[in-house]
Amino acid sequence: IMEDIVKIRNSIQIKQRNNSNIDEELFQLGMFLVQSNKQHEVKEGVGYLKDLYFRLGAQREYEYFLASGYFALGRYVEALKLLDNLLKREPNNYQAKNLRGRVEERLKEDDLTGMAIVAGMVVAGATVGLALARLLKK
Repeated sequence: IMEDIVKIRNSIQIKQRNNSNIDEELFQLGMFLVQSNKQHEVKEGVGYLKDLYFRLGAQREYEYFLASGYFALGRYVEALKLLDNLLKREPNNYQAKNLRGRVEERLKEDDLTGMAIVAGMVVAGATVGLALARLLKK
């Protein structure tokens, strides 16, 4: 993938010098970057895809890969909005359905983790409160 990214970046530089359109290269670069394991690269890819999405409109590829990037960054609500928009137009889009299921699963996991943390804090707070009450009674 790194070799592809280098080739695309070189192509962008050449096209920019010739004042040529680089939208296709930006899409390819964004698509590769949102699949990276490095957060800064995912963010960079999201930036390119977001720019294309807002400049050129809601196209399947932009929505799907932008949603993938948002998912990778933990921005689940934004990912769901894009996927829902895509699925309204293409209700049988397997990739979008699959990614939407993964996003929903992660949201459930995060909700359960968040609830466990809050419950733990409540128990800890109650324990401290009881200990203080006992100390004050003495």
